[in-house]
Amino acid sequence: MKKTLLVWLFIFVTGHVFSQIERTQNWQKDIDFLITKIKKEHYVYKNQDLPEALIKKIESLKINIATYSDEIIPKTASARGI
Repeated sequence: MKKTLLVWLFIFVTGHVFSQIERTQNWQKDIDFLITKIKKEHYVYKNQDLPEALIKKIESLKINIATYSDEIIPKTASARGI
């Protein structure tokens, strides 16, 4: 009985950890995709570098993704001026 419980606990914990890692990586890829599109298509930023302040905000957002819910990430990005 204890072995079965430990096995289920292990499966639950590792599954949750891996899904969190995958979620974070997917959000980071989405942000990278958006920045790539801005650099290619924005009328100003296709010809010049993004502002340093914006790059710092983007990096901060990407680092902190794991601490945000899926619902709050777009709001956080908007509040940061991204």
